[in-house]
Amino acid sequence: MMKNVRVNNLLMRVEMTKKRLTNEKLSAVTGVSKATLSAVRNGKTCSYATAEKIARAFDKDVSELLTKENE
Repeated sequence: MMKNVRVNNLLMRVEMTKKRLTNEKLSAVTGVSKATLSAVRNGKTCSYATAEKIARAFDKDVSELLTKENE
């Protein structure tokens, strides 16, 4: 079973701004709930699968989006 991971929330915010994605739009693109996206953006952990969905929305590899503590 895959452990939970932490997304670099600063990078997430930057990418959302670059792509002009609101929490609602990112939710629609990723299929991840707005509540989960908000929690991740505020530093909470998420499943690896959720991190992958977020990374895909930003055209990034999931490894680019994870914090160093995940290594």
